[in-house]
Amino acid sequence: MNIIIQQKLDSYLTLLEEIKEKTGDEETARVLLSEVAQDLRMEQIHEERSFNGNVPATDNQIGYLKRLGAEIPEGLTKKQASKLIDATLAGKKQAMSVIEAPIRIP
Repeated sequence: MNIIIQQKLDSYLTLLEEIKEKTGDEETARVLLSEVAQDLRMEQIHEERSFNGNVPATDNQIGYLKRLGAEIPEGLTKKQASKLIDATLAGKKQAMSVIEAPIRIP
């Protein structure tokens, strides 16, 4: 077995035992370990994406922005596209809440 994989496996097994000692329940320990592993993976993905700041926006991002009706600037990067999508969605949500607000007439 690869040394790195063996080291990771050993650390997960050690962590599982520590969690099991604290919770007193193996099933709970497994669930918590799974959550920890997911959190670590999401952190890793976030770090990987943060290094891609100068990579051009994907076709999917550009297509989604077009469907949202956003103005797409020239040379848009993945990071910028992601922020623009969030901002556009937030703006649409805010606009919808204003439209959907009931009006009471006394």
